Amino acid sequence: MLFLAVFCGFLVENFREHRVENERLKEYLKSMQIDVASNDSALDYMMSENQNMIIKYDSLARVLSKNEPTIDRAAFARGLGEVWVRSFTNRNETYEQMKSSGTLRYLKNFNLLTNIMDYQRKCNFAQWRSQGFEVKYYTDIFIPALYHNYDMACMYMLDTVYSHNPVIRTENLNHSDIISGSEAAKFRSEVGGAFMLRLERLRVTIAAYRIAKEKGKELSDLLKAYIPD
Repeated sequence: MLFLAVFCGFLVENFREHRVENERLKEYLKSMQIDVASNDSALDYMMSENQNMIIKYDSLARVLSKNEPTIDRAAFARGLGEVWVRSFTNRNETYEQMKSSGTLRYLKNFNLLTNIMDYQRKCNFAQWRSQGFEVKYYTDIFIPALYHNYDMACMYMLDTVYSHNPVIRTENLNHSDIISGSEAAKFRSEVGGAFMLRLERLRVTIAAYRIAKEKGKELSDLLKAYIPD
């Protein structure tokens, strides 16, 4: 009788532990739904911003490709304005908590588990494309190319502190900076080359964002089907 009582107590405790862990798993998965939705909104914003930059940069690159004998560097700087880089950060706090707590082992749906891990890989890759690939190019090549080829007045257009200052902005509107000859050729080669590479970086980053977003939609549908209302 004593053995039976101990055994039954063990079964009850084991059942209770599994019930608690399953409830915890459900809460984690609900939290993951929030993370996926947050990433989805961030990816939409990033793709929109990158697409806007592509439109602007492509237009300016086409101006440089015309090989005109002179370049209005001041007008070019005003047309470009401030330059930015948008970095995506994967929101994966819930996944990391599930890994560290060992909760993932309670997820018996193998398809859902593999989709969660694949989604994290896709988002981590999108983050690397943004931060390790695009940002490095932006800081190491794109910005230096502009600073090496702008005069002082044009450099003010790269910083919102100055470009939004009404006094400085009025001065820049009246600034004239026509370059020709070897100086124009250098500007066209270095700045035009920087723009073409930046366009390529923006496009491949968008491609990574789209893959992450598609995987997020697939995971969101699986989570919705798995978690009872």
